[in-house]
Amino acid sequence: MIEHVKQAREKLLNRMEASSVALLYSGKAPNKTTDQSYHYTPQRNFFYVTNLSEPHMILMLLKGKDSSKTYLFIEESTDLIIKWEGARMTKEEASERSGIEVKDIHYLQDFMKFFNMALNYAR
Repeated sequence: MIEHVKQAREKLLNRMEASSVALLYSGKAPNKTTDQSYHYTPQRNFFYVTNLSEPHMILMLLKGKDSSKTYLFIEESTDLIIKWEGARMTKEEASERSGIEVKDIHYLQDFMKFFNMALNYAR
């Protein structure tokens, strides 16, 4: 399965124009009430290229003129999240299931820093 998602990411990168950025969001469960959510289903395109079915994840694909980069942003498990929603996937678990190297997996709070970097990379 890992090879399949790596090939799917490579295929997507090959279809992208040089100097471009692709962002895929895993989605989240819609709220049923203020403290309940409906069942979560991952966004299909995100799942197809990552094999990850957790909410609140972002895949960033960067294609420069001569090279490309892939980053994954995941939600960090905090005491509050663990208490109310359960533990989130670790970087190591995400790497194992997606085939994305641990060094290229970051927490969501770093996304904007990387997004700004991506805009410069794509130029």
